[in-house]
Amino acid sequence: MIFSCGDVDEIKKLEDRIAELENKKENKDEGSFSKVITLEMIDDEYTEKGDFKNKRVSAFSSYVVSDIDINDGKKILCFFDSGSEHCEDAAKSLTQLSNSISNFPEMHIIFSDLEEDRIPEFFRYAGRKYSYQVLPFYNDDDKINSYIEILGYQYGNPAVIYLEDGNQMRFYDGIGANAFKAMEFKKLFE
Repeated sequence: MIFSCGDVDEIKKLEDRIAELENKKENKDEGSFSKVITLEMIDDEYTEKGDFKNKRVSAFSSYVVSDIDINDGKKILCFFDSGSEHCEDAAKSLTQLSNSISNFPEMHIIFSDLEEDRIPEFFRYAGRKYSYQVLPFYNDDDKINSYIEILGYQYGNPAVIYLEDGNQMRFYDGIGANAFKAMEFKKLFE
């Protein structure tokens, strides 16, 4: 398992699990020998149950303000401009896919503030209102706190990111060779 500084909750859970296993060992062994409990032992146990298996903390998670935990299960994170036809079409395609796929992931959209007033129209076109937030397009400061800085200067709209347990499984961006392709995306869920 790989942990980053943002995994405080996961580390706390592991510490609690270590304490639980130590208590079981003490009760079972009654002090007959000392046994070292390692993270590998816990990892094996959790892997058998399906918990924490290959779980990561997405680099985007500290910027997402939502009830949706993008590090838990299958999720879709989008970076859209509400005034972009390409973004509208990608959102509409995602809505159509969500209507045809029973286990379709929850989705969160990060909009830039360039055409914030068009967000209601964007959702009407898409056919559904999704969890979303609005960020300034760019802030002239030393922090990474704007749409373009979080997405990355090298990526274009629309950006559709498919995550499984925080792991980036697919990253579509722009309107060129790496553009969002609904049929290709659908195959990920078949």
